[in-house]
Parts: sequence; C-alpha cells; structure tokens
Amino acid sequence: MKFFKFLTIFLLITINQSAFSKPIPPGSGVGDIPANILILLDSSDSMARTISGVDDTINQPRDVIELSDGNVIVSQYDGGLVKFLTLTGEKDDSFAEGNVNFMGSTSDPNCGNQDSSISPGPGHGKMTLGVSSKVLGHNGEIVFVVDDYDDTGSPKGKVIAIDTSGKCVDVIDHDELAAGSGKGFSPEALTIKNIAGDDHLFVSGGYDRGDGDGDRAYFYTKNLTSGKTMSCDVYDSNIFKVTPSITVADGGTLSAGTLPAGYDGLLYAASRGHIWKYLLKKFDDGAGGITYCPITDPTENQAAGGSNKEWYFYYTYKNTHPECLTKKHCRAYHIQLDPNDSSIMYITSTNHNLFQKVKISNTVLTPINVKGQYNQENTTSDANVNFYTPMGIHVTSTNIWVTDKKPSIQRFTKNITSSASELTWLSTFGGKGRRFDGAIRAIKAVVSDTTFTSSANFGYGYWNSGIGTNPNRHASGDGGQWCYSNSCDYFHGWDSVTERSVLCNVNSCLKIGISNQGYSKIPEALETTSLAWGTDALAFAELASDYYSDPAVDVIDPQAPCQLNYVIVISDGEWIHHDQAAIKIQNLRTSREVKTLVVAYGDGIKPTTIQNKFDKMAIAGSCDDATGAHKDCEKTIIALTPEELKTQLSTKVHQIIAERISFTAPSVTATIQEGGSLYQAQFNYEQHQEWQGTILRKTLNPDGTVNHDPDAVGNWNAAEKIKAQTSRNIWTTLPDASASYI
Repeated sequence: MKFFKFLTIFLLITINQSAFSKPIPPGSGVGDIPANILILLDSSDSMARTISGVDDTINQPRDVIELSDGNVIVSQYDGGLVKFLTLTGEKDDSFAEGNVNFMGSTSDPNCGNQDSSISPGPGHGKMTLGVSSKVLGHNGEIVFVVDDYDDTGSPKGKVIAIDTSGKCVDVIDHDELAAGSGKGFSPEALTIKNIAGDDHLFVSGGYDRGDGDGDRAYFYTKNLTSGKTMSCDVYDSNIFKVTPSITVADGGTLSAGTLPAGYDGLLYAASRGHIWKYLLKKFDDGAGGITYCPITDPTENQAAGGSNKEWYFYYTYKNTHPECLTKKHCRAYHIQLDPNDSSIMYITSTNHNLFQKVKISNTVLTPINVKGQYNQENTTSDANVNFYTPMGIHVTSTNIWVTDKKPSIQRFTKNITSSASELTWLSTFGGKGRRFDGAIRAIKAVVSDTTFTSSANFGYGYWNSGIGTNPNRHASGDGGQWCYSNSCDYFHGWDSVTERSVLCNVNSCLKIGISNQGYSKIPEALETTSLAWGTDALAFAELASDYYSDPAVDVIDPQAPCQLNYVIVISDGEWIHHDQAAIKIQNLRTSREVKTLVVAYGDGIKPTTIQNKFDKMAIAGSCDDATGAHKDCEKTIIALTPEELKTQLSTKVHQIIAERISFTAPSVTATIQEGGSLYQAQFNYEQHQEWQGTILRKTLNPDGTVNHDPDAVGNWNAAEKIKAQTSRNIWTTLPDASASYI
C-alpha cells in the first residue's frame, strides 16, 4: 500500500510538472525505425461494382434507352433498371414504385403474378433495351429488356416489359418465346423497329433443349401493335444464339435496288466483332397479323438472287492500326442503325474503347467518324472522351448515348447537317461510385496523413488474375482464365532501375516499392491502376513474399530486430488458389517476420467467404493458432464503405507504428551527485487512443549513467508491483461537479 500511495503521489507531481525533466535520451524516441507497410489492392473487375449507399451512381451499365421526355432508362449488370432525369443528372427516386431500381418480383402483382425478377450479377451480361409507344392495350411508352439469365434450375431467361414509371406490364417468358413452335429459348438480344406504321419486337437467342441437337439458335418476333407473334426458322444459324446486338432497317427507307423483290428489310447482327446482314421477309396471315423474319435458309436466299448471308469483317484487333479507323470498322459489340438514315450505323467496340459512325455499302462498312480512348477517369470535355469497355449504344434523331464499365452513360450530339459538331460530347451521367474509386480515396488519405510519414514507409501494388497484357477473361497461356487453371508467377523479380516488379501490366504489378518517399508516389500510381478479369490469391501472395524476399530489395534491416514489416491485402470477393496462397503468406511471416493483414472491403461478401478465405488468410499472416484465438492472431478487417476502409486502415497503421514500445521523457528526482533515480512511463498503443503500460524506476550510478538491471536494488516495475498486491485501492475523479477531492 505504501508503494501505491507513492506511485499516486508521483503521478500527481508529474502532472503538475513539479518534477525536474530532461530530454529523451538518444535512441529512445518514438518511430526511430519506421514500419514497412506494403498495400496490395484487388483490381479485379468486381471492384467496379457500385458502392453501397452512393446515390446517382450506376453499376456497370449494359444498355440505355431514351424516352420521349428526354430521360433515360439504363440496364445494369447488378441492380436491374434505373431511370435518370437528364435535366438534373439524378436518379428518379419515384421509379419502380419508390424502390429506385426495378428488380422485378418472382410473383409480380402488376403483371398477373408472373415472374418479372431480374437476377443480379453473373449470368446476364447483355440486358439490351428497346422502347415502343404502340403496344396493344397500353397507352404511352413501354420499355422492353432482355434478362438473359441462364442458370441450372432457373427460368431460362425472359423479356420483361415495364412502363416509364417502372411498373411491370408484361413478361414474355422462356416458353412463351416459343410462339407456337414449341421451342422456347433464352433470349440474348432484342430490338424494336417501326415498319409501315406498326412497332415490331425482334428477339434472338439460343438454347440446348437436351434433344441431342445441341445448343441451337432461335428467333421470336411480335407485332406489338397488333399482338401477332411468330417463331422464325433460324435453327441452323450460329449467329443468333450468341449475338449481343441486333438492329433492323425498314425496306421502305432503303435506297432503290438495295433489296431483291419480295423482301421488306434488312436485319444486322453483331457477333465476335463482325457484323452479319440478313434479308427480312414479311409474313401476313391475311387478318392484319403482319410479322417479319430474317432469312437464313441458303436455298431461299439463292432463289431471291442473294447469298445465304453477307458479313462485314472487322479489319484488325488493334485500334491503333489506322485501317481500323479509316478503311473498315473496328471490332464491333453493340450496333444500331441511324433512325434517320438506314445507310448509317453506329458501333461500340469494347476491345478498342471507342464508338464509330460508319457508312454501309455492299462490301464494306466505311468509317466516317470515331470517338473515344481508353481511360477509367470520367470524361470532362470533348477533347478527351474516356471509355472503359463501352457496351450499349442508343441513337435518336438528336442524341447518341453510350454506356461503359467505368461506370458511366455519356451523351453525344448526332448532327446530320454539320460534320463540325458531329459526335460532340455533351454530358456524363452516373458518375464514379465504384468500390475501386472508394478504395483509392481511402488509401490516398491514409498514406498522405502527415502523422504517418515519419513513422511508416509505404509501398503499393495491385493484383487480379493473369500475367499478360489482356485485361479480359482469356484462357491462353498468360490470360486470367489460364491462371485460374494453372499456377502463374506474378512477380518475376525486382527491377532496381524502374523501381517496380519486372512483371508490371494491367493484371498485376508491385508499382511502388517501400520507401520513405512511397507516400508521395502512391497517389499517382493509384490513379493509373486499371481493372481486369479474375481474382487470384496467388497474385497478392507472390507479390508480397517475393518482394520481401528478393535480394535486390533491402527494406528489411537485419540489424534492427524491432523493425516491423507488414502487408495489407484489400479485396472484395471470392479468390482462387486460397490454400497455395495461404502457405506463401504463412512462410513470409515465419521466415521473414512479415505479418499480413486482410481487409474484406464492400458489402455483399458471403459469410462463408469471410470465414473460409479471409479469416484463414488473416490467421496465416499473423499467428500459428489455427483457431485464431491466440492474442497474436489478427482478425479480418471488415470495411463496408470507403469511409470505413479509411478509418480501419488509419487505426491499423496507428497500431502498427505504435507497436514498438513508446515512452515519455524521464523524470529524475534529486541530483546525480546524490545518487538519484529515474522514473519512466512506458506504453503500447492499442486502438481508439487506448493504451497499456507501466512505470519503471531505475537508479542512477555515481558516474551519472542509468542502471538498467531490473534486479538491481532500488529498481522496480510498477506493473509487477501492482499485480503482486493482494488488495489495493483505486483512486479516480468523481463525476459529481461539487466534489473537490479524489
């Protein structure tokens, strides 16, 4: 008890600064050996998903349609349909009965309890749109969308019709698409065209009926004005089962001599970069039921003086080749004819990150104009129009709308009288609401925090799947799909000249090595990081382990056992090669004493994924207890939003740089000549400004040096003394404002 009373009195004296203090001795300050922290960010395509809770953003838009009032409806990879008010650039909060997003329902009361649901995520990548104001039984405009979701045990896709307020009005399901043929199918693309005063819906797709005939093409057409439906015989066509886009030319708008006698239009389909052309034939039941079908039968085409089909080959894969831009069209994805001129076509090219205006002739599509370049930043002026994988395109009499995966919807002029203002960029809708952009902001904020710059050296890298330069899903020897099936090498050594990993491309790169200048270089590196396909855990594991182990990298100081070395992995989903990566992360910890922290970023990550992948990787990177119960074990860091990511990263970096023991300046009693003693407070930072620590008393030798021997007479540790007490009093202030005592 005497000791504790002494300690209390000592603390009070120290607080009142009545003790004689001296500067901190050399080597005893905080952060004299900065911690090394390598941040590895998941750059897979899934990081383009919209951040939860961010308004007026879109999630990888697939297609867009303009309504008569100038507003647009957009189909999304994950999030159904949304409506944008173009005057304000905001989403229509009243759309879909106040739900903002139309996701439909498995039993939609607005559609006679039909299944109008739009399944989110993988499996329905196209979602093409069309609009008609002449639908039998309905007033106003009706929007049609393909839900091509095709999964075992689920309905095999459908066409959903909604009004402009976002209410379902009809569903054309898999079986109804049979239209009397008995052969329902999974729709892939649709278009709507007014021919001779009636609006016609055209739907193409494919399906393996399990009859031994394999995956076949099917085609459905409906006269929306009369209600007449028909199944078209395209059974032997490979194009219609896979095309993402079709567009129709009314024969009445074509130049004389363009069509053989007895045919009433043309239908174009994009497939594998090429564009295919088919004759369109009218079928009249004699009772006003007129429909149109593309002709794919070779015999009939030849009898009509034509060929089976005519196609336009894209000229080259690379948009840098001038002939792709001047002689033939680039690799096509979505296509649409100009509603004012059927000899003009507009094309999006996902591979080339642009869209084109081309002139149609019998043998070639001649480029007239082109717009776009690869960049994941939002377009802010017509001088630099940025696209990241442009998808859908919609053309009106005055506007051209293009969607891409940044995500954004961009509007351009369509001026048929003046080439000077043709394809001028006007505006961007949707903005940046990707998880990836939120992660970039959070990391920038942390590494730029001046409280860390002297106590932590940062490095940065990104990773997904694949070791080649193609960001798409490729099964070749260096593609993302290849690395899913094989174990790829993601590092290839350290280049001391460029100061980055030898392997450095869109798929993976350790872009900024750990250094005291890392904080100033990382922001720019973040801005130039792109997304690509796949999530391979071996990528981050090899970047981390090979970097810290490379002889050309000298960030670990073997003469500083108190130095702390960390890897922080940030990811949002399901990675492959977990077990192999966990072994590498564990070996990095045991052989190089480098700990790995794991951040699960974004909502929607399955609990089983957290438990089986994130949690186990966090254990492999921090401790030897497989249960994760040991005090050394780090838990998965959960950050649902960019703000949470910033907070969690800041807290963890605070813990890392304060993990080495910290202490106050010593207070020395009496004088050195009289022997004297030194009192020193030591503490370890925990989190949220909480800490644990002790007070040490050390005697001074006659020559003025400190006696550090803990067993020397007169030396003690307050924590040990207090723990050894069988009972004690704890003094504290009271909340009573009138109390004048402690």
